[in-house]
Amino acid sequence: MRFGHKTARETETVKAEHYIEIGLEKDLYASEVFYFFPTVVVYTPDTKIFGACINNRDDLVSYTSLLPNLTDTEYHIRRFDAGHVLRSHYRGPYESIGEHLNSMAAYAAENSISLADYSIHYNIIDQFVESDPQKYVTEIQIPINKLVCSG
Repeated sequence: MRFGHKTARETETVKAEHYIEIGLEKDLYASEVFYFFPTVVVYTPDTKIFGACINNRDDLVSYTSLLPNLTDTEYHIRRFDAGHVLRSHYRGPYESIGEHLNSMAAYAAENSISLADYSIHYNIIDQFVESDPQKYVTEIQIPINKLVCSG
């Protein structure tokens, strides 16, 4: 899939993923884990929750000397369950990502796909790698509730 193609979408099965929930955007830069792991953001209709992706607990433990209280950090470990998602890559500034989410929702409706009311965003290229927001790359996954059969 080319990152520059904003309309490419696909359904796929994804494996379970773990992350450390950091919280709201105002809490983001105060958390040391934000600087050591890739960023994930969960968009809900009301808010954005930020987190840091980890492959497994061993990833986290390898940074114990950098984290003041591992037990507190482990308390915030969450998991995205394995399942089916509508997936797309978005290239551009975060301020325009809502338009892309709307196009994904329209695609789902046209193809009788029922989506969850939240989306998961993995920052692939962000402000720490690229200064030009037009070149940011985000993978977006929206969990699929079910395929709707008509007829």
